[in-house]
Amino acid sequence: MNLHILEKVRFDNRIEKKNEMAKRLHISKSLYSMIIHEQLPVSRRVAIEVHSQFGVPLEALLCPQVQNVATGTNDAI
Repeated sequence: MNLHILEKVRFDNRIEKKNEMAKRLHISKSLYSMIIHEQLPVSRRVAIEVHSQFGVPLEALLCPQVQNVATGTNDAI
């Protein structure tokens, strides 16, 4: 199973709890959970928040399939 980019960002920034990450992104824990389980895509607003707080490129958040093709990987970024 691939790790969703938001979970990678959470782990890389040593944010222990999912609800803390959701709070930092100004979304509910349930919305965060739906995003990381790929039930919903990352919205533009959430992508901009992740980009501004953690420096993640918008393309990596909004177009992960394109990033995988461009880098020749099948794993999440």
